[in-house]
Amino acid sequence: MNTSTTIAALVQTDTVRADAMLYEALHRRKNAGWTIRGLVSVPLAAEPGQVAKNTIVENLYTGERHAIMQSRGKDARGCRLNPIALTSAGDELRHALAARPDLAVINRFGTSEAEGGGFCAEIIDLVSAGIPLLLVVTDRYLGAWRHFIGGSDYELPCSRPALDAWLDSLPRQAADETQSLDTGITAS
Repeated sequence: MNTSTTIAALVQTDTVRADAMLYEALHRRKNAGWTIRGLVSVPLAAEPGQVAKNTIVENLYTGERHAIMQSRGKDARGCRLNPIALTSAGDELRHALAARPDLAVINRFGTSEAEGGGFCAEIIDLVSAGIPLLLVVTDRYLGAWRHFIGGSDYELPCSRPALDAWLDSLPRQAADETQSLDTGITAS
């Protein structure tokens, strides 16, 4: 895969979680005029001493929220991912290809992607189109992520300074278009 600095994975662990930091950082950028497409996990409150399991994702373009896990009963085994929510998520990522946003976001590189499915095709399509892509990978899937992407060069530590530095380095589609409209000069 031909990649550049337009893809990054925030690496989270059981003790250092990305969700609240990423959610706040992305909404701050949206409020500053960035065009962002994709999905971000909505940080949920946890019981004291426990980590909340994020099962709600927000469509960064529409603001709609979807449960991505389905309740299958206490004795159910196997995958709890909600196929309807996943279809909607895939649609939003495909729309990002046509919209050419400043940034596309995938809430997780997880089990499905580690097995070669999930949003692997969308990741390849977005990166191949030169659309900056940000996602979260949990340390237990780092091996699969590195195999998929071809190394560890595209990882960010799960910290706000690292995230902000990466975001600040991105070329912005909307900024280029605004500059062209304001000055009459086409941005290159």
